Amino acid sequence: MKNIIKNSFGLLLCWLGLISSGQSHISYVARDFGALDPSISQAVVLSSQTVTSDFGWASGTDPNLGDSHKLRAFKFSLANDGDVQIRVEGLSFVKGSVSIQALLRPAFSIYQGWAHESPAALDHDASAISTLYNDTTYGAGNWQGSFRALHDWKIGSDDGSTFADLSSFAYVGHGADGTALNYGAESGIFGDGNADGMVVQTLRLSSGFYSLFIGGAQYYDLLNTGGDATGSYGFSVTLTTIPEPSSLGLWGAGVALLLMSRRKKI
Repeated sequence: MKNIIKNSFGLLLCWLGLISSGQSHISYVARDFGALDPSISQAVVLSSQTVTSDFGWASGTDPNLGDSHKLRAFKFSLANDGDVQIRVEGLSFVKGSVSIQALLRPAFSIYQGWAHESPAALDHDASAISTLYNDTTYGAGNWQGSFRALHDWKIGSDDGSTFADLSSFAYVGHGADGTALNYGAESGIFGDGNADGMVVQTLRLSSGFYSLFIGGAQYYDLLNTGGDATGSYGFSVTLTTIPEPSSLGLWGAGVALLLMSRRKKI
């Protein structure tokens, strides 16, 4: 159980502006995969991404939730139902003059729903409405943030005054690198069984709007004791649409008919 002092301290930091908005608020800036069409093959890569801890995702699997500041949020939409492959790979690179170490144990969760975006105020754990919702739902002092890796969750901005103003994330699925040896023993976690710095998972998704949250899958304990909460860990993420065989067949047939038509004209 988290104590109230720790939550209050986090609130104070945000109110005083000591935590930068880029780190403490959910944002999709430069992390938008755009509108994808599962009926055709597409692959979109976003590389040189970073998170500030190696435990952000794993922390969201336990009863006191996780700090959303410790993950990166991405967005995309689907024009229709289809299969989408999510590939997250730890990546070391140099940013400016700073060497970024690879995120060794990446994991992700995908949800239906988007967070508030500019010009609206951005969502964050320490907003008054997020605090009220979490205190009401989980009990005062029983949470360290709003993020839930395996379930639905809500978070709000400084503009919010009622629970209806919260952004809602409806859990769809997840993937995690490794085994319970790194991501912990919480039930319901899907691990790829190979702690190799990469996780790949294909999910069947319906048309709609999606958020993808990526973070570290190294679990410590409820207090994240021993985890690095101020580092910089790099990764890349690729979304690939996978058309159904019937769609590929129809596409191929269409191309063949087009070629035959052109030959007849010649």
